Amino acid sequence: MEILILLLGGAIGYVIGYSSVIWKLREFIKDAAKSQGLKVNEDFTVAEEKNTTSVRQLEVEQLGDILYLYDRQTKDFVCQAESIDDLAKICKDYNNILLAAVVHNNKIFMFVNGISKEYIQ
Repeated sequence: MEILILLLGGAIGYVIGYSSVIWKLREFIKDAAKSQGLKVNEDFTVAEEKNTTSVRQLEVEQLGDILYLYDRQTKDFVCQAESIDDLAKICKDYNNILLAAVVHNNKIFMFVNGISKEYIQ
């Protein structure tokens, strides 16, 4: 009889633990999707996608021959290269930055799909 009670208690504990883990995993997935700008339906399909066409504001710091690219608002490092054209390519390829306004040496450059163009006022 005691073995039956232990088995029943173990089975109930297993089901409750399994359900708890599944619930926490679903919430984790929803939170991760929300932080990336995605809305997830109950069946875990994407309801709407993040707007990826926003223009990022970046600035360049030059030390020697190397250009370091930073986010202008958060001061987060984005990438480094030896030329503005290389920075534009790296932004697109590795950071998925398609549109950006970049300040370097009191000049403004536009990065559009991996190509840099100087903005002339």
